[in-house]
Amino acid sequence: MRERKHGFTWFGSLGILLALTGALVNGRQPLAYAAVQADDLVTFIGTLGGTESRALGINSLGHIVGWASLENGKQHAFLWDGAALRDLGVLASANESVAYAINDAGQIAGASSSLGDITPRAFRWQNGTLTDIGAFTPRAINKNGDVAGTLPIKRNGLDWFEHACLWRNGTLTDLGTLGGNNSYAYAINDAGFVAGVSQVQDDLRTKAFLWSNGTLSDLGALGGNSSQALALSNTNQVAGVSDTASGAPHSTLFALNATGGVASRTDLGALDSSYSYAYAVNGKGQTVGTNGHALLWQNGTAFDLNSLLPANSDWVLQNAAAINDNGQIAGWGTFQGSTYAFALRPIANAWTASVSAASYDGTKLAPESICAAFGVNLSAATAGTISATLPITLAGTSVTVRDSAGRLWPAPLFFVSPNQINYLIPAEAANGPATLIVSNRANVLTLGTINLAKVAPGVFSADASGRGLAAALALRVKADGSQTYESVVRFDPVQNKFVAVPIDLGPASDQVFLILYGTGWRNRSSQSAVMVKVGNADAPVSFAGAQGSLTGLDQINVLLPKALAGRGEVEVSLIADGQTANPVRVSIR
Repeated sequence: MRERKHGFTWFGSLGILLALTGALVNGRQPLAYAAVQADDLVTFIGTLGGTESRALGINSLGHIVGWASLENGKQHAFLWDGAALRDLGVLASANESVAYAINDAGQIAGASSSLGDITPRAFRWQNGTLTDIGAFTPRAINKNGDVAGTLPIKRNGLDWFEHACLWRNGTLTDLGTLGGNNSYAYAINDAGFVAGVSQVQDDLRTKAFLWSNGTLSDLGALGGNSSQALALSNTNQVAGVSDTASGAPHSTLFALNATGGVASRTDLGALDSSYSYAYAVNGKGQTVGTNGHALLWQNGTAFDLNSLLPANSDWVLQNAAAINDNGQIAGWGTFQGSTYAFALRPIANAWTASVSAASYDGTKLAPESICAAFGVNLSAATAGTISATLPITLAGTSVTVRDSAGRLWPAPLFFVSPNQINYLIPAEAANGPATLIVSNRANVLTLGTINLAKVAPGVFSADASGRGLAAALALRVKADGSQTYESVVRFDPVQNKFVAVPIDLGPASDQVFLILYGTGWRNRSSQSAVMVKVGNADAPVSFAGAQGSLTGLDQINVLLPKALAGRGEVEVSLIADGQTANPVRVSIR
C-alpha cells in the first residue's frame, strides 16, 4: 500500500474532537498565557519634566506615588492615577520632596527637604493639601492615616541617633530599639503593627522587628546574623531580607501568628543571583523585590518580571517596590538608558500549569502541538471555535508564549473557559524554557512556564484522559486494494464509558493498519526515528507526521502484525526521536 495519510470517518473526527474538548470536562485543570505586546504589560509613568523617576508605593485603586525629576533637576513627589502624573509640590522653605506610600483614602505620606537639611519634614498629603506632620522621615501609611518612619534622636545633647517612630493623630511616638543605637520603621498595617529594622546591643548586627501594642519584638534571621523587615501586609506577613547561614542576603517572608510571634521564616531565594531583597508583600502573600532585576515571588516560586518582555525591549525592570492586593506592581527600571517609574498590569496570585492535550504530560511540549492550560479566572466566559483559521483572542482572553530567545508569539486558541484554555504552541517558538502569559478580559495576567522541545509526542485516548483506550481507527486494505475504516472503540451508555471494539486482523491477504492520533511528533527528524510497539511487538510505521486537516493534530499509521491475532487488549507504545509518548490500549480479536 502506498504510504500516505488517511482521512477521517465520522467516528474518527468525533473521537479526536472528544479528545480535544474532553480535556475541558474531565475535571483536571490546565494553564494559560496572553497575546500581548510589551507596551500592554508595562506602563511608562514618566517624569515631571526631568530625566528620572521612581515608583515607591501603590494603593488598591492602582494609584502610585514616588518621585520624579523636574526640568531643573530637582526631585518632587508625584501621584499617578493611571492616566496623569501630578506634582505634589513641597513644604514651605523646601525645594524637594518624595512620596513613599499611599492608602486607599488617597492620603500620601512623604518627606520634603532642601539640600543640606539634616532632617526632612514629614508630610501627609490629601485632596491637594500638604500638611507638615513633624521632623522625621515617613515611610508608610495605613488606612487610619497613621504614619511609620524614622525620628532623629539627640542623646546627651551631643550624639545624634535615629529611632523608629509612629505618628498618630498628631502625636509622634519613639518606638525604641532592640538594644542598639538606631532603628528604622519601614511598614505599618491597618491593625497598627509596625515593622522595620533595629541594631542590637553590639551595633554590629541588625534584626527585623515587629512593634505591637508598645512592644518591640525581634523577628530573627534565616541562619545568619542580620535581618531587616521592609514590608508588612494586613494578613500579618512581613517581607524583607535576612542573611543566610552562608552570609548571603536573601529575600525573606516572615509569617506571624495571632499574637505577632514568628510562625515561620521562608527563604524566597535569589533566582540566579548572589543576593535578593523583598520590598513589598500584599495580603495574598505575593512578594516583590529585586536581585538586580525586578522579581515576583508567589506560591514558592520566584519569577523575573523581565520574562514578560521581549528580548529587544527598551525596558530593563530593575526593582519592584510595591504591590497591591490586586497584583498590580510598581517600581522602576531603565528605559532607553534612563531610570523611570513603571506600572505593571495585575498579575494573578496563581501560576498556571500547561500539559499536552493528548497525554497530560507537561514535562516537554513541542511547537505546533495542542496544549491544555489550567488555572483560575483565565477567561470571563466559555468559548470555542470551529474556524479553520484559529483566532488569537476568544472571549477577551489571549495567550502569549515568550520563548527562550525572548520573542513573543501569540498562540492560536481552540477553546477558553475560566479554568482551562486549549491552545496551539506557535510553530516559530524556540526550544527551551518559555514564559506563558494569559491575559483575560479584565486585563489580569496569569503566568506560567513551559519547556519547549522539538519533539514531545502525546497520543489521544478515547476518554481524553491520556490513558486507556486509544482514540484511533483501524484501516483494512484488502487484496483488491479496497479500503474500509473500522472503529476500535465505542461509547457504552449503559456503562457510561468507552469500551474496546476488537480489531479483526482477518485473512492473510488483508492488511490492517492502526491509525493513531496525537500531537507533538510532526517535527520528528525522520520517519525511521518513530517506533511503535503493539502488545510488545514491533509494528512497522508507514506514516508519521501532521494529519493535515485539523490544526496541530498528528497521525501515525502502523501495520498490525498477524501474530497479534487473539491477544485481546494490548498496550500501544510510541517513541519519536527518543521521546516516549503516553501508552494507550487497543483490543485484538
